[in-house]
Amino acid sequence: MKPVKTLIKPELIHKARFHHQLTISARSRLPAPLAAHFWVGGYSGRTLIVVTDSSHWATPIRYQQHELLKQINEEFGAQLKETLIRLKIKVVSGTYGDKKPINRPVLSHSNARQLASLASTIADPELKSALQSLAKRGQTKK
Repeated sequence: MKPVKTLIKPELIHKARFHHQLTISARSRLPAPLAAHFWVGGYSGRTLIVVTDSSHWATPIRYQQHELLKQINEEFGAQLKETLIRLKIKVVSGTYGDKKPINRPVLSHSNARQLASLASTIADPELKSALQSLAKRGQTKK
């Protein structure tokens, strides 16, 4: 089985890291409550695209746009192809901090025993380990 990072193009990983650096830099200029709802989504031409999780935060971000663009241009100007002069805000519905717990199905004790039995017959160590791990989940829940 290949590691996940070999399946993702290095350019994409580099781009994600750069966007993360831009986010951290911009958040340092914002008040704490606003910073928690701010992410850099990318840039296109001379426009910085930012993401927020609620329209409630879009207006305060707009008020800060000149300071944000100035800081990003000063700090990352050499890495950007052009000077950023506009800010585009995208509101993404849903919350990132208040995720609801996931209701996972419960594995019955008898199914856990069957998985453990199956795992003992498997030669592939990774698959065997995965099946044993699943079997342990069923054994702890009743």
